[in-house]
Amino acid sequence: MDWLVREMTDPLATFPKHRQPMVIRTLVCRRGVERIEIPGVASDYRSSEDIRTVLLVLRERPCFGSPTNDVGSRPSPFKNASRQRLYEVLVDEFGPMCQSCGQRYGHVADHDHFTGLVRGLLCRVCNTWVDTCVHADSADCDYAFYLNAPPAESLKLRYPASHRQRALDEVRRSILGFEVLDPRSWPSTDPTGWRWPAPDRAQLAEVASNWWSRHPDATSRRRDQREAVMQ
Repeated sequence: MDWLVREMTDPLATFPKHRQPMVIRTLVCRRGVERIEIPGVASDYRSSEDIRTVLLVLRERPCFGSPTNDVGSRPSPFKNASRQRLYEVLVDEFGPMCQSCGQRYGHVADHDHFTGLVRGLLCRVCNTWVDTCVHADSADCDYAFYLNAPPAESLKLRYPASHRQRALDEVRRSILGFEVLDPRSWPSTDPTGWRWPAPDRAQLAEVASNWWSRHPDATSRRRDQREAVMQ
């Protein structure tokens, strides 16, 4: 009967509480350049029921894994003194290797977008893909193991900057009706109870366009992200 209990459980509820909002944030818009094609589910912008369907499908798929085990090399000294100090603290505490895959040198101090606290030292590959993980069980993949119990969580180190994709977060806010990165704006403290309808693509394209018009000095890379949002 274990299989029946699993199928009756809300797939979002299987994640640790601290990961549920980020899973929603990841899946409410498409995952980077990957287009998730699931019959009956929107590929770009998804309703709450779409996300639950996507979770049921994606949890059976492995997360991205690098095709090479090349350890690379240690990063050059950071120009930003606070980041250099943060890197040194993490290396002193955990060593220089990636704390997710353990195969490559760590180059990035990864942080939690909600708390602003550092989670650990990651290689560039793991840093790129870790937040796209939709596995709830730590035994399923290294990313889930890392996210469920971030190694540096107990150190309470605050990250010195933010790397939010602001245009996409503006679109997410329009879809959900609140800011998923701000718990004060949540409709309830239980993300499994959040519900929202399927969004209107034309309206979201206008939201993204308005955001970019207010930020004329955005980099060319972020302008490319704008085109991805509006496709």
